[in-house]
Amino acid sequence: MSRLTLGELKTKGLPDFLGLCPSDNKFTQLVNEAHSRLVKQGLYWGTFQTYQICVGSDGCLTWPRQVASIEALAVNEHPITLRNGWFEYLQTGYGIRTTGNSSELQLLDRGRSCVYDDMNDFQSTLQVYSGVDEAAGAKLLVQGYDENGNWIRTQDGSTWVDGEYIDISTTVTGSSSIFTAITGVQKPVTNGPVYLSKVTKDAVVVPIGYYEADETLPSYRRSVIPGLGDAPQYVCGSGDPLTNKRVVRAVVKLDHIDVRQDTDWLLLEEYGAIKNAAKAIQLEEQQNRGEAAQYMQEAVRLLEVELLHYEGTSNVEPLRVEAETWGAGSMPHII
Repeated sequence: MSRLTLGELKTKGLPDFLGLCPSDNKFTQLVNEAHSRLVKQGLYWGTFQTYQICVGSDGCLTWPRQVASIEALAVNEHPITLRNGWFEYLQTGYGIRTTGNSSELQLLDRGRSCVYDDMNDFQSTLQVYSGVDEAAGAKLLVQGYDENGNWIRTQDGSTWVDGEYIDISTTVTGSSSIFTAITGVQKPVTNGPVYLSKVTKDAVVVPIGYYEADETLPSYRRSVIPGLGDAPQYVCGSGDPLTNKRVVRAVVKLDHIDVRQDTDWLLLEEYGAIKNAAKAIQLEEQQNRGEAAQYMQEAVRLLEVELLHYEGTSNVEPLRVEAETWGAGSMPHII
């Protein structure tokens, strides 16, 4: 079992296999596309992880950037049901759920967001700063609506843009616009993380965004657990009971994040799979789709072999049945 970095792929001879120089941007591009495609193929070794999160009584969660999907979840050590974005719109279902009205804990999908805390219609200006020195002219573009519900447009020099550019530096920089909702954030690759906060009318500064150096178009999964505030409070985090916090544990499917530097880690550990997938993409670009499909098929086969090797043969996918009554009768529905 050995994790892979971009640099390790170079030392293993992958550039030579593809007929490219290790320093060629095309090589890194092929690696990222190959890895991204393979990660989407299934729950392979290295693509799932367990998280423990302390969640407030409102039950709202904004998942880290590397979380693609939530596969299983437990609140205070007890598993709960997961629902997708269509569930609340089923004609035979429960209807739209809001925080605090649920007698049964379930995780509901709430789409995506570029911040981890909403404006909640508060009329706030924004603040941006970086923990390290950034290149001259580095700016964060924030898009959204103003205090009158109008789409914000501002001038950047002589050019009108959707949203407002805010300078990124170690000195806190504020927006000139008042925001009541944020719909998009765009940033350049920076030297360090960038922090975004809202400043209320009462001059209270509330953090709402943390963007890693290589993030350029932040977008995070959102979920809610209605009724979480009614669940018992457990020790969460440091060992001291935290007011209005509940322990949530989740098994998540991880998402691909581009590697840029030789020290960047890949999720997948099977070198042969990445090698074959990269070759498949290269053949696709040469319009050799038949041979490309063979290489990609071999890449997926190697991932399946690796998963079986590390997880063994004792794992059996259980049949999950919900003990609930829907409509007429008491037939359980199978997930």
